[in-house]
Amino acid sequence: MNNNRLNIKKDKFSSLFLNGAFFVGALIIIFLVIVCYKQLKEVTKSEAIITHSHLVNSKLEKLISLVKDGETSQSCYLLTSDSIFIKSHNKLKSKIENSFLELKSLLSDNKIQIQNLNSLRILVDKKFVILQKTIKIHNVNASKESLIKNLYIGKITMDNIEVKANEMINVEMKLLIQRNANFIFVKEYSPKLFLAVTFFIIFIFVSAYFKINFDIKKLTKSNNDLLINRETFEHAEQIAKISSWSYNTNSKKIYFSDNVFRMLGFEPNEFPSTMEGYMEFILPEDRQIIIDGMNEATEKDKPSLTFYRIKRKDGEIRFMKSSGKTIIDNYGNKLRIGVNSDITEQNKKDRILEEKIFDLERSNNELLSFNHVASHDLQEPLRKIQTFISRIFSDQENSFSAKSTEYFAKTQTAANKMQKLIDDLLQFSRTNKSNKVLKISDLNQLLESTKQEIAHLIEEKNAIIESDNLPTLDVIPFQIQQLFSNLIGNSLKYSKDSVKPVIKIKYELVDGGIIPNYVNINNLSFHKISITDNGIGFDQQYASTIFVLFQRLHKESNYQGTGIGLTICKKIVENHKGFIFAESKPNEGSKFTFFIPS
Repeated sequence: MNNNRLNIKKDKFSSLFLNGAFFVGALIIIFLVIVCYKQLKEVTKSEAIITHSHLVNSKLEKLISLVKDGETSQSCYLLTSDSIFIKSHNKLKSKIENSFLELKSLLSDNKIQIQNLNSLRILVDKKFVILQKTIKIHNVNASKESLIKNLYIGKITMDNIEVKANEMINVEMKLLIQRNANFIFVKEYSPKLFLAVTFFIIFIFVSAYFKINFDIKKLTKSNNDLLINRETFEHAEQIAKISSWSYNTNSKKIYFSDNVFRMLGFEPNEFPSTMEGYMEFILPEDRQIIIDGMNEATEKDKPSLTFYRIKRKDGEIRFMKSSGKTIIDNYGNKLRIGVNSDITEQNKKDRILEEKIFDLERSNNELLSFNHVASHDLQEPLRKIQTFISRIFSDQENSFSAKSTEYFAKTQTAANKMQKLIDDLLQFSRTNKSNKVLKISDLNQLLESTKQEIAHLIEEKNAIIESDNLPTLDVIPFQIQQLFSNLIGNSLKYSKDSVKPVIKIKYELVDGGIIPNYVNINNLSFHKISITDNGIGFDQQYASTIFVLFQRLHKESNYQGTGIGLTICKKIVENHKGFIFAESKPNEGSKFTFFIPS
């Protein structure tokens, strides 16, 4: 789940990054297109300005030419006195006026040139006034000196006109040089800019192509994986007898998996996927459970667990368990998702188990009653039998025949055996039913208490008991003491007649891996305690049988006992979550080893 959430966050980040990259790329493209458009406009403007400068210079030159034509017409008239030159002179004035109007229009955005044009207009007007005066002097046959003087003034004025016109032409030439340089720069820069824009756009589109192609492949793979997962999940639902659902708390719409329909005995989508439609199959007395559970879970946003019954299409009643929780999807929708499980078979097993538990509790109660009977009701008459037999035998021993004496001895032995069997059964019962209260105990002290308890047997057998230093453990003290007592007593009972019993008690802390048939999953260590003797031993094939209740390897006539002692030992070790094993060879002694987890 944690990996799926990480993948979803990663996909969200990738999607946001991609959207941001495309948005930034689009802005850059728009910016570059605007720059290119302005660049084109700048080129067009530069061309228009250069053309404008050339046109201004052309008009200025034409104006000067018209003024010179007026001066030429004057000279021709002075030489020939032909009136045709006068007419030509008068026509020039209207042409010059038009030229000034055109120049004024062309130079309207340049204040300096307008001022120069006005100054030029004054000089041209002055020139034509001088030309008119010269012609008038000629017509009235004035003195030659007066004519020459006027012609000289006209020449100076004409020189001033040319100076002013050249000044204006120079201004336009400077502008022309500047504009031409700017035009050349723009003209050279524009193709590079266009090329850069083109490459950038190509890069954006190629990157977008590969990214989209990669995403399509990824989406195709995801869809394929989703299809496989869906088919696998549907198959698993059918095998496990479960189904899934999701409820949108905003739109109030519910989605059912196909197995919801199958578990009701229908084909997928055979009835409408609505909550109302599903409620029709729930037993009426259980419907309110579903409604209350859904409302509470939705309001508190907590997991829910509901048990109810459904009636299938074929009329069969099935027991169901529904578990759900609240999630928020990628679109911000609040959803309740859940799983329905068919627990009919489990419910049947639970009922059977409950019946078995009831029977077991009844058996335990009967066993407790038996223990009470065994500890009181059975022992009381048995003690009386033993007492009266003892008294009769004491009082009448001399009058008994040999046969009667034998019968009384056998009766006494049987009664004692019965007493021993009842005591052992009570001991075994207490081992099973006693309160298993653990207490930190020194096993050395428990061993000493055991040795004192069976001191008469040790002295009778003249036995030697050797022991390692034992640990202090959290155990049930009286049970561990009983364990020592039974195992040491067992070694003394089955000792050799002609050999002094030697019992060795060894201790070590070991890894659980050395215990036969034990898988040491949690790497536990164990306290290993072994009790070894030099007694008569037994065949190893009976190593597990001797721990079974009432199982004996020797005839009762040879060794007394009930076959319960080692069973009690095994039960005590199991009460401590441990293990016990036996190893032996006939006439070579026995070794009992038990392991208690540390």
